[in-house]
Amino acid sequence: GYHKLVIAGLGSTMVTPFMGVALVADMRLASPLGVFSLAHRKYGLHPSGAIPFFLTHYLGHSKAIEIQLSDKISAEESFRLGLVNQILPAENFTRNCIRYIQPYLDNYRSTLSMTKRLNNFKHRWLQEYLDHESSLMNL
Repeated sequence: GYHKLVIAGLGSTMVTPFMGVALVADMRLASPLGVFSLAHRKYGLHPSGAIPFFLTHYLGHSKAIEIQLSDKISAEESFRLGLVNQILPAENFTRNCIRYIQPYLDNYRSTLSMTKRLNNFKHRWLQEYLDHESSLMNL
């Protein structure tokens, strides 16, 4: 329900739960060094942080399952799949991210807010999903 633009930067390695946090962002930017590390598999855990929820919505069931059972996803693969909007140079990565998003920030505040509200409508099932994920872990 947040009505401001949220940007996630993948400058290096991001492990499973933080990948879920990144997938909730409106845009994701990566450096060529960026990797989503699906470390949950090493410990016999499920992919937490709503990763199944978001990947299924972004990529469809089959590809989402394939990715969740893999070891890692490179920045290039993430870009090809549409999980990352742009790959930016690693040197001065934060500054490059700010330059990239500046044109989007120049929109009217009402345009950004209403665009977010309309796009967030699809997430109305997210809380139900998170409750289900918690129940599987007996929380």
